[in-house]
Amino acid sequence: MDDVKLKIKEAVLVLFPKAGENTELLNYVVSEVLFRTLLYLNYPTDYDFKKWNERFNPVIARAVMGVYTKSTEERDGGAVEAGIASLSDNGQSISYKDTAKQYLATATDNELFGSLTAVLKPYRRVHVISRKR
Repeated sequence: MDDVKLKIKEAVLVLFPKAGENTELLNYVVSEVLFRTLLYLNYPTDYDFKKWNERFNPVIARAVMGVYTKSTEERDGGAVEAGIASLSDNGQSISYKDTAKQYLATATDNELFGSLTAVLKPYRRVHVISRKR
C-alpha cells in the first residue's frame, strides 16, 4: 500500500508541485482519498495491493489535487469554519474543529471525485449480500 501511496504522491507533485509545501496535509489527503477510492470501488479494506491496477493512480492523483486545493484554499482564505467541537465543565477543556480535514469525512463521492466517477464507475465491484448455508 505504501508503494501505491508513493506513486500517487509523485504523480500529484508532477502535476501540482505546490502540494509539496505541506507534506503532512498531502500525505493525509493521499491516504484518505485512496481509502475512499477503495470504498467507492467496493474493494475490501484489507485489499492486496499486489493486484492493484496502476491505471487508477493518475485518476486518484487528480482527486487528491482537488481535495488538497480545496483544503488549502479554505485554510488560507479564512473560509475554515472554526467552531467548538467539544466542551467539558469541570476539566475546563475546549477543543475546536477545523473543517478543512472534515471535508473528506462529509463529502459525497460526486463531490470528492467529481467527473472522475465516470472513469471509476466501470471498475466498481458488485456488492453481493448472501446467506451462507
